[in-house]
Amino acid sequence: MTDSERMRVAVAVSMCGMAGWTVGGPTGSGIGLLTGVALGVMPWRGQPLWVWARLCFKGAQPLTLADPVTLSTDQSSGGVRYQDGVAVSAIRVLGKAHQPTVGPTVTVNALDVSELLSGMHQSIGLTVDSLSVVCVGARRRSTGDYPRIYDAMLGPGPFAGQRETWLIVRVRSAENAEALRCRGSVGAAALAASHRIAAGLRYRGVRAHVATAEQILSLDGKLGCKALKRGKHRWHSVRDEDGWLTTYAYSVGDVKSDVLEQVWALRADGVIQNVTIFPDGTAMATATLRHAQPPRSSPSLRFRTLPGQQGPGLAANLCGPRPNLRGVGRAELVPALAMPIGPSGVLLGRLPDGNRLLLPLSDPGRATQVHIAATDAVAKRVVMRVLAAGDRVTVHTRDFHRWMSLRSLGLTVTDQQQPDDGTTVSVVDGTAVEGTGLDGTAMDGGGLDGAALDGSLAAAAPVPCPATVIFVGSPNAPDLAGADVVIRQIGPAVVQVSTAGQVHLLDVEFFEAEDRYVTRMAG
Repeated sequence: MTDSERMRVAVAVSMCGMAGWTVGGPTGSGIGLLTGVALGVMPWRGQPLWVWARLCFKGAQPLTLADPVTLSTDQSSGGVRYQDGVAVSAIRVLGKAHQPTVGPTVTVNALDVSELLSGMHQSIGLTVDSLSVVCVGARRRSTGDYPRIYDAMLGPGPFAGQRETWLIVRVRSAENAEALRCRGSVGAAALAASHRIAAGLRYRGVRAHVATAEQILSLDGKLGCKALKRGKHRWHSVRDEDGWLTTYAYSVGDVKSDVLEQVWALRADGVIQNVTIFPDGTAMATATLRHAQPPRSSPSLRFRTLPGQQGPGLAANLCGPRPNLRGVGRAELVPALAMPIGPSGVLLGRLPDGNRLLLPLSDPGRATQVHIAATDAVAKRVVMRVLAAGDRVTVHTRDFHRWMSLRSLGLTVTDQQQPDDGTTVSVVDGTAVEGTGLDGTAMDGGGLDGAALDGSLAAAAPVPCPATVIFVGSPNAPDLAGADVVIRQIGPAVVQVSTAGQVHLLDVEFFEAEDRYVTRMAG
């Protein structure tokens, strides 16, 4: 409760007492005071009655966001949204490319939130009002039979097949009036602060860039902003086109790495995690989960429900002013509060020490080429796991019989160079180009051989080319020149994975539930 609210409640309780005195003297005054305390002070299920009444009224109102605009400052540009006296910009954090996750959580691709605190106090006295670290993604694809099988294969650990990490930087104009005299506008100040924060991340070896206005609009869509419209709000959830979004708050003592990471172990169609830090060194955290149906209970004992605040709870994740969430406390920001950057990746196998290794085969910062030199038993498993992790896959081949077992939602098999709409990963076996390999030699359906891989990739690459292309070849084929990731089978159930200057020997796990997806169909 704010100071102004406390003052209004005190005045209201006093007026109740005075009204009671007017009607019934001392007895009426006592009854009036008790009534005022019951309505304005005493908590009912965590909040006074007047708070529940206001939440019920506000819950029916739609929340609208102003369109972001493109600004330029200090020879740099970016998108800024200005609303309710707050200028907001966003930073996309890309991290390092193709970094593996060993075991449930061990990865170097992580962001220390505590290191961002220094960026909230800018030069010339500018103070960032709040900075949110928002991770949006999913453990696996939400549709199809195989993704559920893949989820069971992963086990209970906190893994993410798809995940993006963003920083939301908010600068309030009223509190920075003096500092803004040296800037053309509060929007320019927010943009300059974001560029300095992004530059600090790049100095520490973490790829990051300030988002454009178009990227901010795209982020709004990923975060479910359409659920903020009129008629989408309910007391415990809000609805968008892809399901029901429910926001929960973390307790003050749970804003730490080992607790926050467990949200990626929950069975949900989508996850939005938000850790917001403030200039005074405090932090608060929420999690928004997407389900096909409104959840009947909280999926974790660590979550606190936010009844009547689902709209503001979702809006707190967006690139906009931060709404005040009642009942969400702030904790002292702990040192080394690590949050993951990017996805865990695709399950490839086990290391000699028994730990599983997952590797992202895509890179949001640039186009990626992956070479799989393996038998169908291994190559098809990798392709299906890429699909289950959340990518949309198109297989380019003339050997339909070879790939027909890979039947699942989100996967298309074609003999054309043009991938299906929405494709994020194309798989090429070299047979889709006039029935020849890349060197012009005839292909027998076995995929790219050594001679083919030494030829021009342009002949086999999809047009238009998606961000990630997987070239499938035989185990004895030489490494594809320029490949970012090479997965080579060196034994019946052993592969060697080479990427980012690292080499890993893995034992491939053959799950019986996958067999029908990798076995060549009879006939």
